[in-house]
Amino acid sequence: MNVKFERNSYLKAVQKNEDLNDDNKIFNHVKTGLQFKYVDVSPQKFNEKYSAKVWVGRKFVALPAVIWSGVVKTIYHLVKAILIGMIARLGDKKYLKVQFFHVARDLQESFGWVATLFNDKYGQYHIQESKFHKSCYNFFLENREFVSRIVKNESDRKKAIEIANKCLDIFRKDMVLEQVAESYYIKDDLKEALETINKVSDSKEKEDFISEIVQAYLDKGDREKVIEVASKYLNTFQKNIFLKQVAESYCDEGNLEKALEMKELIPEIARAHLIKGDREKAIKVINMLPLSYGPRIIFLVEVAQSYFDEDNLEKAFETLYECPDSKDKEKLISKIADTYLNKGDKKKAADVISILPLYSTTSEKFFK
Repeated sequence: MNVKFERNSYLKAVQKNEDLNDDNKIFNHVKTGLQFKYVDVSPQKFNEKYSAKVWVGRKFVALPAVIWSGVVKTIYHLVKAILIGMIARLGDKKYLKVQFFHVARDLQESFGWVATLFNDKYGQYHIQESKFHKSCYNFFLENREFVSRIVKNESDRKKAIEIANKCLDIFRKDMVLEQVAESYYIKDDLKEALETINKVSDSKEKEDFISEIVQAYLDKGDREKVIEVASKYLNTFQKNIFLKQVAESYCDEGNLEKALEMKELIPEIARAHLIKGDREKAIKVINMLPLSYGPRIIFLVEVAQSYFDEDNLEKAFETLYECPDSKDKEKLISKIADTYLNKGDKKKAADVISILPLYSTTSEKFFK
């Protein structure tokens, strides 16, 4: 292992945590996944371990260090992100993330050196925090490269997984599985990618990757597979995002039978159109539901109310015309009729009120 942590006050503060009280425990924590911040050490905890030794010397090196970390290192990591992450590694997301995390930490270190000129303790907190996390990123990459060699040297991906199962700890095993799954994904073998990623123990990584697979199925137009995979593997929130897109595509095609298989999502789709201001589309979508379906009635009354608020009485009435009877509908019909009366149009008011049952309280009051 080539990565070493700098022995300083920040590391001492980190190691006060029993779960991170030696380098190996920290490395095991880093293996669990790439994070911008692996541990949270407050300035107060850092101050307890802070050493003011050679503070004068740090003032002399501060300005050159500002340029080195804020300019040279930042440009170096940006170049690595572009030339290696985007080009040589064809958009390796994890590698790109590491380089951009480095850029942020380089800028933090540069800020720390500026602060050191005025307040050594505050400046050192930022410098040492930056260096600690950059060591974590470097270890993450080193560990990932080790895993990559296993995957790369085994043309048979199944063999790579076999080696991982026999020889590696759970974190490295997960990395092998993720990279094998990614290789299947790149080759558009979504079935094998899904099968492989489901063997990963890290639920967050697994769910994120499966979301990408579901999106790929959606892009291909394989809606049945989207429904199957999303329903089986994703949490309710993520699942509904994809199912809503599928349901909307069926609505756009006028495929009533398929859309109604997911009728609980249709009100959401209709509402999305309403929020965009496309009330005609919203009504078209909601009308795919059965006439007496509760959410349909509530939604139509809401759309009619929006027309009424704009004094568009014709559209408000038109929207309610085929809506089944409900108390909310009756109230709004009464308002529309009253507005026509106030405008002196008794005939129109009578036409509006006539869609209500004759025995309704509103009809009786109106005709009296």
